[in-house]
Amino acid sequence: MPFRCPNCQLPKEHCMCEKILKRVKTPVIPQVYLAGAIERAKDATSWRNDLTVFLKDYKINIFDPCAEENSKLRGLHFRRLPDGISHWHQFKNSDNPALRKRFSNYMERIQVLDLEAVRNSTMVIVRWDEATQLGGGTHHELVYSYMHHIPIYAIEEYPMPAWHVHLIDKSGGVIFKTMDELKDYLSDELEKKDE
Repeated sequence: MPFRCPNCQLPKEHCMCEKILKRVKTPVIPQVYLAGAIERAKDATSWRNDLTVFLKDYKINIFDPCAEENSKLRGLHFRRLPDGISHWHQFKNSDNPALRKRFSNYMERIQVLDLEAVRNSTMVIVRWDEATQLGGGTHHELVYSYMHHIPIYAIEEYPMPAWHVHLIDKSGGVIFKTMDELKDYLSDELEKKDE
């Protein structure tokens, strides 16, 4: 079996992690990674902001990928967009090879840094809604969390696939129906640790 990169799990000959990490400063090591839809979400930030305020009361470090996107893309000139393109995600649909390459560079950096943040976390909290179901990155982050024995706590607002329920159960995490249920659970658990 070929050697696989611990960051992206790709065979060494396809892995770009080492090359990217040499160009990019390593982010601050977080304790909690907030996973969930970004690209397809109607509102990717409100729930993350709410949870960040809640967790800060417990002096927990947060890695919010929405808040980190600009710093992750620093140096890639993502603000210089061609006419007719309002967001760099639109590059993925371009027939222009140069724009597709820019898209690939952006996504590669985001993937490596997000997975590094997941790996450095003590837990992952995911909001599972319809937009998350349609995306791809969150699915990858949950599998990656499971593979690195990081507990996953989910707010299930949309039915989760059996595969993901299994990952969460095996990670030692818990599935909640509401944000308030998650907060109550975390409050109890975090207060136990303080005793």
